This record gives sequence, C-alpha cells and structure tokens, in this order.
Amino acid sequence: MATMLPSPGIVYPMLTMLEEMGYASVAQEGTRKLYSITEDGAKALAENKAVVDAIFARMQQSRTEFASQRPQQIERAVENLRMALRMKMGSLTTEQIHAVTDIIDAAAKQIERI
Repeated sequence: MATMLPSPGIVYPMLTMLEEMGYASVAQEGTRKLYSITEDGAKALAENKAVVDAIFARMQQSRTEFASQRPQQIERAVENLRMALRMKMGSLTTEQIHAVTDIIDAAAKQIERI
C-alpha cells in the first residue's frame, strides 16, 4: 500500500506555526531546515496523546479505503515514482528540481483531464 504524503503547502506552514507556538525549533543546515520538537512540544504531544492516536487511526483508515479503490497498476506506478524521487533527493541541482516539478505537474494535469 502506498503512503500518501502531505504537500509542502501543508507541511511548511504547519512547521512554522509549531515553531511560533514554541513546540518546534528550527536549525539551518546548508540550504535545508532541520526541525526538532521542543520540550514544550513534547509535553503538549504527551498531553494530547489520545487525540493524536485518534487522528493517526483515521488517517490509516482513509489510506486503507483509498488504496483499495485504486487499481494495482496505478499503485505500482505511484510507488515507482516515489522510489525514483527518493533515489534522487539530495543530489538534484536547482535546474533538475524545476524539471522534476514541471514533469510531475504536467502528469497531474494530464491525469486531471482524463
């Protein structure tokens, strides 16, 4: 089963919010940012464990339901794309990042039009 990942448009604003709340800290490592949970963040997470567990359970249920609706051939193709991206991460130039983004965006537009 494929793992659905949230888009950067969801992740980075959330990380910024957590940082502003004091639940996460950020360190710059070259061109990358490394986020870590703070002591206050760990405390808040522990205090809300039941809610977090419920959210993860709902996410897993949605993944299971979604995956069962998608043909295996599409699952395989999505996993192939994810693997190709994982193998390239960290070694891409800015131009290559733009090219990969353009390729994925073009594929998404074609799929939307089917």
